[in-house]
Amino acid sequence: MKAATAITNNGKMLKPYIIDKTVDHDTNEVLMQNQPEVVGGEPISAGSAQSTLEVLETVITSEKGTGHNIFNLKDYTVAGKTGTANFVDPDAGMYKTGRESYIFSFLGMAPADDPELIMYVSVKEPDLDVTESGSAPVSFIFKNVMENSLRYLQINPDKEATAPLKVNEIPDWAGKETEAFVNELKEAGIRPVVIGDGSKITKVSLEQGAKLTSSQKVFIATDQLKMPDMTGWSFRDILLFKDFMNLDLEWVGSGYIVKQSVEAGASFNENDYLMVELEQPNNIEESEDSSEEKEETG
Repeated sequence: MKAATAITNNGKMLKPYIIDKTVDHDTNEVLMQNQPEVVGGEPISAGSAQSTLEVLETVITSEKGTGHNIFNLKDYTVAGKTGTANFVDPDAGMYKTGRESYIFSFLGMAPADDPELIMYVSVKEPDLDVTESGSAPVSFIFKNVMENSLRYLQINPDKEATAPLKVNEIPDWAGKETEAFVNELKEAGIRPVVIGDGSKITKVSLEQGAKLTSSQKVFIATDQLKMPDMTGWSFRDILLFKDFMNLDLEWVGSGYIVKQSVEAGASFNENDYLMVELEQPNNIEESEDSSEEKEETG
């Protein structure tokens, strides 16, 4: 699981934890709260992570994939890897044999394009019906838990966009003014995030010729840096932005950004400090509903 986080977070490996937070029963004071922690540096590059994720999606989408029509979800795309392993019979001192005598497993990530959840399911020596494959009990667990968990977290279904994603290439930006390059990217179906309002481009987050899908962001720094509005950005987005601008980043919570210490539109410099607060989608909606009630009754 720990290694898989590098694939889903642009090469950055996160330390898994079991307990989200500890709250005092009487006072509701949060005594301890875990935060996402990057560990082990970057075992793979962001490009390798994206390429690996795309290959893992073919395990599900390709007719030759070992998970095709087995680990598909109803409303979400999936990337993953199936597994089958022998195990030793301690009484016989050799690998156990038989149709059911394996450890069947699946490591799945969803939604495939920008995973929010990673899940590993392993079933040892299942009791199978005559017509069942070893992946059947693994699939049953994965599909039910993953689909319901994504819905519980209010992650938007992405199956309506399951047609093959259009892959675009970053054009050459040398000598181009910001507005012209931004328009060129938009026409190509690429989502640019412009950092500042200067007419001169100082750097771009992806090299010329780099391939990306329409759902991915590309950052463009100008000669007059201004902080973008990061409301709704994912944790992956803010990590990419941090690396692009060499920021000293701290964060609280998990999910999507709801607050930032440097206001949108404010000037800043590379290597500056930035603090962001993230919340899960259900918490964001509850907060908005509460604000609306106050406005109505105020």
